[in-house]
Amino acid sequence: MESEDEFEETHAKTQQSLVSTPKLKLDLCTGVDHSKGLFKFFPKISCEEHLQHAWIPFSWELKDQEQDHHQQQFDKFEKAARKQERAAEHKIKHMQTCNLGQKRKQEGMEALCVNWQSPLLWPTIEMAALCVGYAMSLVEIECELKQVDPTHFCRISAQLIGSWIDHHSGMQPVWHVSVLACVQKGNLPLTTATPPGILSKYPNVMKTIIEDLHSLRTVSVALDTMCCRGVIITHLMVSCPDVFEVVAKDGSHF
Repeated sequence: MESEDEFEETHAKTQQSLVSTPKLKLDLCTGVDHSKGLFKFFPKISCEEHLQHAWIPFSWELKDQEQDHHQQQFDKFEKAARKQERAAEHKIKHMQTCNLGQKRKQEGMEALCVNWQSPLLWPTIEMAALCVGYAMSLVEIECELKQVDPTHFCRISAQLIGSWIDHHSGMQPVWHVSVLACVQKGNLPLTTATPPGILSKYPNVMKTIIEDLHSLRTVSVALDTMCCRGVIITHLMVSCPDVFEVVAKDGSHF
């Protein structure tokens, strides 16, 4: 009985204390700046910043991102390649349409290959080497040849002249043995399969030229390259002037 009385007294006191003390209310309201209520207990960061700090991608997500990057690069490369292909096709079509029309005529041009060891050119080269002197300077020989005959020696170069000279044979540079052998052959064809000369149709004219040159030399007339050329050209202009109108396959004239 006593315990029941004590329980009732304690319960009555508790009820009295609950009724006497007012209950505290939790303020859940907040302002625009989130400085009140529950928000004051949490850090103020944006959702994007929170995702950047908290999100950790999975391995398959990283693999997908890498594949997307490679696919973007491949698409850019493929687009540039298609653009170049279209430009090339357009250029080919334009060239095909531009080439339509009348066929081009073959224009005359100088012969690309020159026999510098021919009897008409080599004496001039030897004279230029003698004028230059003992050392046989390649540049000076080139300048001398272009001053003496700029028409025929406009394409000659110091490098080409250097390939003809042997600088290690002795104290003085000399012409190579192979070059002197070519000089001895002159304008003779290298093989029997070459076509005949342009004057083979005029044997009488050739015979007359040779006889005149022999007769001039017999009476002690000094014959150099220029004199021989003058005699030959004079006979050709008188006897067969049509030789100068013949055009070779490469477009050169006699």
